Amino acid sequence: MVSLRLVRSSPSLSGPERDCLDLFERELDYVFGTLQRLGARPADMDDLFQEIFVALYSNWPTLDTTRSLRPWLFGVAFRVVRTHRRRRARETPFAVLDVEDGAPSSEG
Repeated sequence: MVSLRLVRSSPSLSGPERDCLDLFERELDYVFGTLQRLGARPADMDDLFQEIFVALYSNWPTLDTTRSLRPWLFGVAFRVVRTHRRRRARETPFAVLDVEDGAPSSEG
């Protein structure tokens, strides 16, 4: 499973910050399953969770918390995974090729 640990910075956390953290903790399994279904690599999970939580926290004042947030969380997870894949593809534009086709190698 994920090595993600939510660290509460203060036991006196209250108000919107506490509500946001509580919601994220309740939906942690859903977000994890969504990331798996979207094909996220296990090595990237902590970073992806962090990006989703930052988006949730940043948008918290404008969210309608009386409605289910799962569709919103899915949309955010989808965009975060897509962006992460695109960024990774730009960082490694060329695949390492094996020279096993009988062609002469440029190395000695």
